[in-house]
Order: sequence, then structure tokens, then C-alpha cells
Amino acid sequence: IPAVDFKQWSEDLSFPQLPSLEATKLFVKLTKHSKLFAENDAYHFRPLAELHATIDKPVMVFPAEGTPSKTNKPNGANIPIYKGASFNLWDADTDEYYAWAENDVIETHLYDKRLNQSKNKKSAYYGIDQKIINNKKTLNYKSPRILFRNTTNSTNQRTFICSLIPPNVSAQHGAPTLIRVKGEESHEAYLLGVLSSTIFDWQARRWVELNMTFGVAGRLTVPKYNYDQPLDLRLIEIAGRLAAVDKRYSDWAEKVGVPIGSVKSHTEKEDLLAELDAVVAHLYGLDTDDLEVIWDTFHTTVDHLPNLDAVLDHFERWT
Repeated sequence: IPAVDFKQWSEDLSFPQLPSLEATKLFVKLTKHSKLFAENDAYHFRPLAELHATIDKPVMVFPAEGTPSKTNKPNGANIPIYKGASFNLWDADTDEYYAWAENDVIETHLYDKRLNQSKNKKSAYYGIDQKIINNKKTLNYKSPRILFRNTTNSTNQRTFICSLIPPNVSAQHGAPTLIRVKGEESHEAYLLGVLSSTIFDWQARRWVELNMTFGVAGRLTVPKYNYDQPLDLRLIEIAGRLAAVDKRYSDWAEKVGVPIGSVKSHTEKEDLLAELDAVVAHLYGLDTDDLEVIWDTFHTTVDHLPNLDAVLDHFERWT
């Protein structure tokens, strides 16, 4: 690897875990794309820890006994506060929460935090139009957005676990959110599709040891979004349909251009997941040999991944 290329992989010149020469060639292909948090012509997303479990504890409400859940919440508290275990891939609510919050309290708290942080050049809110910053209706917890788990490792079934969570949900630092600084809901669906793919997860496994820090996530790359191209539009449709599971996503789904609750069976979902991997592979510029390397080196077992034969069938159809 030329040193000039290696220097672009990470700011601290870390070495990724590459198990073979074939895997190294594949990894190099992935590095040719834009970094996850980089601004591009279409959109820009930045990571944010919305609440800190210790610093922001005064706004959190915990049940007298037991684990916070839909059926175990304190009186007056109606905003669940997520942790990493509160969601999974294509499952936005595992009914395992960190705490609860009262809507008026969390609204005021997050509004004040955003006002203060928007003045900091290192903040995810820096540079956003002040009219948006000053409008409580635009607070992130009031809309669907992408969360990802902070705690993970490269030997789990999946390493980068994210989900489009419903509105009226907050989250502590174990579940950072991606703030949409620029772009539309369709770009959010596009990014969600890439981040949820086996290809992106294989890339994440090269870097992660214990935590998906902002620094590690910032090394990962995403294919450039191409307006009105069939592959990009299909990825938006697939991810949008998989994410918009009920009426809580109605406004988001309408803007993306997908129906809600349209994936009716496990078989249909499995086929969509296989096609999603095939589409993302094309967007990264991979070939069938690359896909076989990913499945061969992903883990000791890949039973939890989309069936490779199904992925290859979709890949050939889109070629």
C-alpha cells in the first residue's frame, strides 16, 4: 500500500485487521469512497451523543423497580430514553430502555443544549441555520433519525448496529445519533441502507475492537449518492420500506416516497435484505469475487447474514 494512500485511511495511522491479500484488495476498494461524516453535494450527517448518562441524569426518570420498558414507566414520563440495546438492525424498539423523561423537561433541556452547542465549532450543530436552531419543533428527538450502538466488537454477529428510530424518543451516549445537517429524508434512507449492509459491516469489522467511537466511525466510507440513478433509488426504496414499519413513520415515509408497513412477511424481508446487499455492493464498485471474500472472512459462521446465493442472484440482475 503506498504510504500516501495509507495516511488517508485514519488520522492516527492505525492498521486495520486484514485477514488475507484478497481482503486487503477489497478493503482498498472501499477506501476509495467518501468518509461517513464528510460533507458531500447531497447530504451531510454528523454524530452526536444526545444525552450523557451521568451529566444529564437529572432529566431522566427511572421506575421504582425493574427495567424501564413500555409497561414499566414512571407516572408522567412519556419519552423513552434509549441505550444501545434498545434497538437492533431493522428493529427500532426492543422494549429495553435506559430511562424515561417527561416531554416538557426533555424538550427544554435539549433545546438549551442545542442553543449552547451550536456556538461551538466542534459541535454537530455548528453552522446550522439559526432559524432551525431556535425552533423547538426541529429538535432531533421529535423526528425519526438514525442511531447506532457505541458498544460493539469485531466478533459479534454484527459490528455496526444502527436503526431508524421513531419520533419522540431520546437517547443516551451509548446510542449516538446521526444529525442530518444537510439533505432530505431520502438521503437518510440511502445512508441507512448502506450502514445496515453486510458490506459496510465487513468494513467496520476491520477497524473495531471494543467501541464504535466517533473516530472509528469517521474512518468508514460510504458510496457517493447519485441523483436519480436506478441503484440509488432502489436502495432508498428498500431501506425506506424496511424502516417505515408503522404509522409513527408516516411523515418520514411520505417524504421518502414509500408506504408504511409494506413488508408483510419474513420471506419478503429476507429477499429485500439480500437485494440491499447486492445494490450496495454495486454502489461500492465491487464484483462477485469481492462478495465471496466478504462472506468467507466475515465470521466463523454467516448463518445470520443474507444468503450469499440470493445476494449474487440480485447482484447479477443489477449488473
